[in-house]
Amino acid sequence: EHLILQATRAMGNSCGSTDASSVKEIDDSISTSIEYVSDVEGHWEYFCNFVQMSKALRFCSPAADGNRKARTSAELEMELSPNWHFVFGGDSCDKGPGTLRFLEAMVRLKRKYPTNVHLILGNRDINKMRWTAELADSELQRAKEVPNAFWLPPKCQTHWEFLRQLSAQEEKVDEDTVTDDMIQRRNTKANKLRYLQDVDMGSKGEFEFRREELAHMRSLSKDQVSDEDVVRSYEESLAPGGCMRQYLELAQLAVFIAGSLFVHGQIIGNGFPKDQVVGADEHNTAWSIGVVPGKTERILDVPTWIEQLNAWAADQIREWQLQPTWKVPPTEPTFQAWASRGASELMAYGTPGTRYPTVVYGRYLTKKSMPLHYPPELVDYLQGQGVKYVVVGHTPHGNAPTVISHEDVTVIMGDTSFSHMSANQFFKGDNRGSACSTVYFNGLSWSVQGRTEKDQAIDYEIPSSMRSGHPLIGKFTQEDVDGKKFFVKAKLVNEKGAGTDEYLMSHIDNFSYEYSVAPVEDVLGAMEGGAFHLVSERLLMGSHDQDISTKISNLFDMFDTNHDGSISVKEVVAAVTDRVCRKALLDMFPTLDPAATLMDLSVLIDGKITPEEFEGICRKHSGGEKWKAGIYFPILAKSQPREVGEFPKALVSFSCTPTKSIRAEHVFPFQGHLSSWRHVGRRLECSFRELELPDGGSELEIVLGSMDNKNKRRLVTHASPVFPVNFPEEDRAALQIPKNAEFFVWSYPFASPWGWADSLIKKGTLNPDIAFLTVGGFIYLDADYKPLHINAAVPDPEGFLRFGKPVPLPRDWAMEQLEKGNFQPLTLQALCEAGASDYCWLNKMAKSSGDALDCPFGGFAYIGAGLKT
Repeated sequence: EHLILQATRAMGNSCGSTDASSVKEIDDSISTSIEYVSDVEGHWEYFCNFVQMSKALRFCSPAADGNRKARTSAELEMELSPNWHFVFGGDSCDKGPGTLRFLEAMVRLKRKYPTNVHLILGNRDINKMRWTAELADSELQRAKEVPNAFWLPPKCQTHWEFLRQLSAQEEKVDEDTVTDDMIQRRNTKANKLRYLQDVDMGSKGEFEFRREELAHMRSLSKDQVSDEDVVRSYEESLAPGGCMRQYLELAQLAVFIAGSLFVHGQIIGNGFPKDQVVGADEHNTAWSIGVVPGKTERILDVPTWIEQLNAWAADQIREWQLQPTWKVPPTEPTFQAWASRGASELMAYGTPGTRYPTVVYGRYLTKKSMPLHYPPELVDYLQGQGVKYVVVGHTPHGNAPTVISHEDVTVIMGDTSFSHMSANQFFKGDNRGSACSTVYFNGLSWSVQGRTEKDQAIDYEIPSSMRSGHPLIGKFTQEDVDGKKFFVKAKLVNEKGAGTDEYLMSHIDNFSYEYSVAPVEDVLGAMEGGAFHLVSERLLMGSHDQDISTKISNLFDMFDTNHDGSISVKEVVAAVTDRVCRKALLDMFPTLDPAATLMDLSVLIDGKITPEEFEGICRKHSGGEKWKAGIYFPILAKSQPREVGEFPKALVSFSCTPTKSIRAEHVFPFQGHLSSWRHVGRRLECSFRELELPDGGSELEIVLGSMDNKNKRRLVTHASPVFPVNFPEEDRAALQIPKNAEFFVWSYPFASPWGWADSLIKKGTLNPDIAFLTVGGFIYLDADYKPLHINAAVPDPEGFLRFGKPVPLPRDWAMEQLEKGNFQPLTLQALCEAGASDYCWLNKMAKSSGDALDCPFGGFAYIGAGLKT
């Protein structure tokens, strides 16, 4: 083959000489509005979250749950607002139990608005065409001889090896003793699909996701949906009239609207092997824009290129429809051997085995996946072609869209499918959680609105040559002493209503993400090279191949601000009680007892600790089972007799005492969607920049100083879901609940040195402010969910907050809450010494196995390996 792809020279010479009329025809509508989302990947709940915040879409028959439980076509029907375009950026399937519903919704929407709805082909969409050949009965008959796909790594399992491993697991024998007969008994279409999804296509668990969706749509239990039902569903989706087939017929590889160019992957890639991909240079870099497979000349005019690229893809799909199975089955892992079926070139174009620079399976990032600016000659070319924005998906890039700004050209990366790894919020295997954003164009500029997995509100206009927007978006800090840079990922909404702007900063190292929230003055200082440590959280993602010592070291790096190899114990205490770090610790030590770990650390409270010492303490308290018992204590009304005794036979009463120095205006719960706040807790911030402290040397000042180890004058903890105040009037007065309080939340303790609360209780000096910080308390809210009063929970045998007899806690419910992070470590040493380690607030809506727990006024649940009931 001879392909002339002299990218830089050819495109450099063409700058400014484009056919302006063809660009103007697409780019002439200043009133055009566009909304974009990408990489839904079968996560129907995520798409419903998107529709809830959408500017352009709405369900025709909206349900109270936002159509998350939709089953019928009528519930999937949507409307598009007038003068809006909607672009779905590709990858409809593979990672959740919602693929069938999402595909039907997209197909119906496209047919309803054929000129204003645009569907893009992603790699996960294109590769479904493989199944018509690879699931054929003839392929099962020759399973032992079927080679791997040519783009897979050489050491990747073959289908036969997969079946051998499966046989050994199910027969409970060594693989060396597995017979061909054992393998053949498992040589089914269902297991071939599992192999393709789990090993070949990067969609492990998708088979069970489809079973789950079928069960939901048919109102059945999952065990009523057979393997054959699941296989039939996949095959029917590719048959004439099937939802996947219709999506393939309606989708395109590229779309150009109002100066915005949409592709699934990228228009340039730096991961194209030069000995494989035509036109790739010595750095494995090539421009995908302008390339149409099979053409020997690059097409310089962007609209013409898009027209011909989409026509090629449509021809390939028609070719697949005419030849869906093998003419000659492959016997070796080469392109030529795998080319004897329809659409073989398009299938390869959507894989690492592509022969051409692809807009589907391409990305342009640093080796560690940080944003990378386009080469100047590409920016010049795009400017000359009237391309102002390039909007892509494909590459997961954290919890919110990433913006990469150039002069007059802006790249928007919209794939947020790794927002919250192992969130498991909507289903087991959910890696998004509640994070969701809409990216939209109002005719002049693009903007982003949404929320992160931490429920941080995002709202900003993307800067461009026409609009200043928020000019810090997409900017980089200077390198720190470790050579690390952060970039400005998003502007956060100041939900306090006043104060300085804050920005979400991010650093990415492959699949490890670091985030920090920083005020504008700190961001500007870091950009100028000022000494600024921008680390507050790290989500340990994709690091399963690291040993525990390395992971511990990574955690320490977050807190070792002076890089001396050790940190103070109070900083470790903060890490153990921080939800993000605690989750990372529990991933390393699943049976870790955080309370016992804190007790061990308390003896070193004024000293330093090394990673090795901390690892030793964690291992010491990780030998047992996390769960052995659980109980809950319901809150009693004033007229009910309380239970008397020592924990765990009874729970001490509390006085609900108004705080003195810490007031309602100092606390800021991040509300998010109110419907979800009733079920999911929220981050709670306490700012004491304006706090009027007693004279120097007070216990409150000492406690605050011990907690605020970064001297940021603010503390962060977790609050329970919001709960309506439902106590009788006489109880409200005794509990000092304001008359105008409509709702309340329980505030968990803020990170504190171990033993503060207990030592002050024994001294009889636990004032309400310290009790709120170290034990917890109730924050009362008005009808608009604004904080108006704080009552600290002060342990007091004569207190009016009293509890009934302990009730056994259902194990399944407790384990589910533990996995979600709703249990928090105890700070009262007396309860820990009785065997409890974690607790959580219950409201009357708490349910287990379909039945509400008996706590009409709320209560507390406790678990622990040593808890005796």
